Amino acid sequence: MKTGEVCKRSVVTTVMRASLADVAKVMRDRGIRRLPVLDGAGELAGIVALDDLVESSACALFDVVQAIGT
Repeated sequence: MKTGEVCKRSVVTTVMRASLADVAKVMRDRGIRRLPVLDGAGELAGIVALDDLVESSACALFDVVQAIGT
């Protein structure tokens, strides 16, 4: 069986230069938890997961809390 036989929709991707806010919006709007990331040549560079966004946001929030405390 080929992937095209079970895949009903086109694959949603993002590019390396996209902001985390843009990636989060795409994931939210499309209801997806993982998003392939393409490089400048259109080749797969990696996959960003919802957990990656949560971790990044938690670290940023921690930095803000630390800054407020000093």
